[in-house]
Amino acid sequence: MSERSLSLDDFGCADPREFVDTAYRTILGRAPSDAERERMLEALLTGSTRPLVLGTLRYGEEGSARAVDVRGLRARYLVQRLFRIPVIGAALEWASAVMRLPRTLRFFRGAVETQAVRQSALQQQFAAEHAALVQRTADAERRLVDTERNLIDAERRLIDTERTLGDAHRAIVEASQSISSISRTVADLQQQSVEQATEFNRAATELAQHVGTISANADSAIFEARAVKELAERTRTRVDAIHPPPLAETMVFPGGPLAAIARNRAGLSPGVPIDSLSAHTRYALFESVFYDSRTVAAKQRIYLDYVDREVARDAPFLDLGCGRGEFLQILRGAGVESIGVDINPEVLGPLRAQGFTVFEQDLVAFLEHEGPMFSGASVLQVAEHLPPLQIEQVLSLIAQRLVPGAVLIVETPNPLSPFALGTFHTDPTHISPIPPERMRYAVEAAGFERTVTLFQARIPEGQFAGPDPRAYYADYAIVAYRSDPAASSSPDHASTDR
Repeated sequence: MSERSLSLDDFGCADPREFVDTAYRTILGRAPSDAERERMLEALLTGSTRPLVLGTLRYGEEGSARAVDVRGLRARYLVQRLFRIPVIGAALEWASAVMRLPRTLRFFRGAVETQAVRQSALQQQFAAEHAALVQRTADAERRLVDTERNLIDAERRLIDTERTLGDAHRAIVEASQSISSISRTVADLQQQSVEQATEFNRAATELAQHVGTISANADSAIFEARAVKELAERTRTRVDAIHPPPLAETMVFPGGPLAAIARNRAGLSPGVPIDSLSAHTRYALFESVFYDSRTVAAKQRIYLDYVDREVARDAPFLDLGCGRGEFLQILRGAGVESIGVDINPEVLGPLRAQGFTVFEQDLVAFLEHEGPMFSGASVLQVAEHLPPLQIEQVLSLIAQRLVPGAVLIVETPNPLSPFALGTFHTDPTHISPIPPERMRYAVEAAGFERTVTLFQARIPEGQFAGPDPRAYYADYAIVAYRSDPAASSSPDHASTDR
């Protein structure tokens, strides 16, 4: 049943095909087949009215089952059916025709008047178009006369051009004769030039040989001069480092706008005071100025050679104090699964957006919590932020979470380097520098073995650090491996130790 009552106006489509499709969709709830559509169109073209067609659909077997309500259809349909009865229908047709006769006569009189008006308008339009055509014909005749005059002028100009071309041809012939004479003269000059060029080439070859010899001697002299200059500069740098140049009572060193650089790199509005931000946000701004992420990544890439890929297949790698995730990126590029831990939420958000598994947690709290074992651990530039007892606690907890044979990498600033010590407290969160031997002892005491101390990050060229070669590196790392507790506690191992 339709949700609303319909009327015959809802089927007032002008196009018969659209009317048939609308009738089927509305009354029967479906589209007509090709045969049904052609049958209905034929009925309309042979004189059937639209109410009769609609009634045939509505009161047929399929339409009666749907029972769509169309106001006014039933009465119109019954009347149309009466007109279809042989005798009664004919009588009704005559009666209807007689009743409609006055209206029909008015319609025809109106049609005659309309036709007369249209004929008058057509006559006026024809007269206007005829006048315009006559005008265009006259204009065309005038343009034709002008064109004929132009053609006559063009013929005159063509005759003048032919005369000019004749004069030009005669001039060309005379010029050709002059060119022949000039060509003979040029040939003689070319012969003389070839002889002179041969002599010149011999002289030029000899000169080039002399120039080559002089150039080789000059290049050798320049090379030796550069070598002497570089040696002098290096010597002067060494001497200046040992014996500084004369100094005034004071020295002014203008600094750059460091806070402005931090604002620019972090996209911080000038109206936001830096000291109003959280401690984590302020440290992230500090890192953006003093710790270049690309330099950090280039320095940390050397640790990849110490990661055991076989061990890393069975357990993830742990990066404690991951910061901005430079080492996590390096591990991902090598196909090593990794987990990062840091207390600064400012740096962890972008890492999560890149798909890294990171935890915002204190290192000790994370390690004390029950969790998976790891194939290795890195503690890069973290130890200098911790007091000594906490360093030992962290190393002990790490040892409990690493599988046997896993690598541990602990990186920190090198206190043997005057340059590194000079910049150590630029970071306000640094507590104290840690001597390499003390760090190595703490690592071994936590249960690690096969320790090596890796000095890296060369200080800037020209900086003098003394006779100890270790002082020329700004950082060092302790690289060690987790011992096998079972092996260390076995009888054979104990007897060997004794």
